[in-house]
Amino acid sequence: MVLCKPRTLVVLTALAGVLLLLPVGSALAVGTSYYVNCAAATNGNGTAASPWNNLTTVNSQTFAPGDSLLFNRGTTCTGSFVFSSSGTSTNRITIDAYGTGALPAIDGTGQNRAVKLLDTSYVTMQNVEVKNSSVWGILLTTDHDAPAVGITLANLVVHHVTGGDYTAMNAKWTGLVVFAPGMVVEPNMTKGSGTYDRNSYFSNVLVDNVQAYDTTLWAGIFVWGVQIDQDHGWARDCANQAVQSRGIVIQNSTVHNTYGDGIAQFCSQNGTLQNNVVYQSGMQPAPVTTGTPVGLWWWTSENMLGQLNESYDNHSPGVDGGGYDIDYGSTNSTMQYNYGHENSTYCTSVFGYSGPTTTNIVRYNVCAGDGTVHTYLKNGVVTPMPGDSELYVCTWGGGKLVNTWIYNNTFYINSTGASAGLINFCNNGPGSDSESGGIFKNNLVTSAIAGVLGDVTTANNRTRDYNLYYYTGGTFTDPNPEAHSIYNQNPLVNGFGYDTTGRPTTQWTLQTGSPAINHGTNACTGLTGCTVGTRDFFGNAIPLGGAFDIGADEAQ
Repeated sequence: MVLCKPRTLVVLTALAGVLLLLPVGSALAVGTSYYVNCAAATNGNGTAASPWNNLTTVNSQTFAPGDSLLFNRGTTCTGSFVFSSSGTSTNRITIDAYGTGALPAIDGTGQNRAVKLLDTSYVTMQNVEVKNSSVWGILLTTDHDAPAVGITLANLVVHHVTGGDYTAMNAKWTGLVVFAPGMVVEPNMTKGSGTYDRNSYFSNVLVDNVQAYDTTLWAGIFVWGVQIDQDHGWARDCANQAVQSRGIVIQNSTVHNTYGDGIAQFCSQNGTLQNNVVYQSGMQPAPVTTGTPVGLWWWTSENMLGQLNESYDNHSPGVDGGGYDIDYGSTNSTMQYNYGHENSTYCTSVFGYSGPTTTNIVRYNVCAGDGTVHTYLKNGVVTPMPGDSELYVCTWGGGKLVNTWIYNNTFYINSTGASAGLINFCNNGPGSDSESGGIFKNNLVTSAIAGVLGDVTTANNRTRDYNLYYYTGGTFTDPNPEAHSIYNQNPLVNGFGYDTTGRPTTQWTLQTGSPAINHGTNACTGLTGCTVGTRDFFGNAIPLGGAFDIGADEAQ
């Protein structure tokens, strides 16, 4: 969440788009292969028989479209690798490994960044380990108005970015893998340092199978989609679609043990975050210095899709520390088919500030056992944690949530915090819940606590119907009964209460005879621009049996 701080697509459509981006093995390479072996006794001419043996030599080279730069497996190059050449859409440049053994490593030896890709387009970097820098593991940036296009990062291991300081610059754009355009003069992390270009951005980027972990800087994989550092018009410029980064796909990646966010995109459009795993983000000790992190999220972005991810055991030095977030200023977002569990606070949040957050969909997710932390330090005082509910909404400063459509999710509530339950709002300050056009339908809500709904007023601030509510400890009485919903019937699910590591496969599926089967509705009826998609959390087609089911599983 940035406090103090839909695109409605089915998975097949998103994956088809990814296939268009995949460059590995598809370029019509006609260039030269150059070789680097930092264990070689002497520096050669870059051939296989006489490889270069240091990064200083490599950094001085200019490469042509179709070229390959290959690092020897089982060896380590020390220092900072800076690459500034570009390929073309049909002749990419590839940075890769050769030989046998472990991934070749670039050891930043405590320098600000281990790898810097500057003004590169149509470049693939793959099969390399990057480690031991102080501010950025891999920094991707530009220094002029033109966009950087067609970059791929694949099969990388990036770890141990420690020792730097992001607090002086309030710099969330630090950490393991960072896209931050417009660094004409790279900042040295003191306040006011750096010179920036405001008109460059990233386009058509693929981040695939990147393992990013262990940093005392901010983020795991972070897209700073518009360069707004030291920008007095940051709110306006971040939302300027002409210069927002676009078409960035982050997939099949794992991020853990970061001080701040896990995976995040700011000031972007048409991005996809899918098939990722994030855990133990937000490990910065209290008090808050730069912000309050979330596992996987976006801010002031349009047409974003988050799907098929797992986000769990995330934390924060203050509030937040949830699994997923659609943050303020975002429009046409979809969070679907995700699994969130055992986070410090909410599974999923939606926020509004200084205007509307519009047409955002939360559907076919499984949220279980969130809200594990019940207090935080506020100005040195232990304070009840807001948002330790499965859903969390918050508006402040003239913000409003417009058309937040929540349907066909499965929730398991067992938090015992002061704001526990299905849904709550930011009751820890000037926040409220200003909404219009919201729905809550076809959701399976199971609870081990009596306060099933959480904050009743917040729950009622949307159209509710066709849900199933089940309290394991007795009878649940809805203060505003829903006409077509089911109350106090065992939903008959497999693996009831499952909230541990690993996406559910059979857990939370409906058993034969479940009252949730065929008792839902088409949640999009009467909603302009709303479509229900084609599948459920488990990949089953929807609907089956002539009617929609309640919850994230459409029973066979």
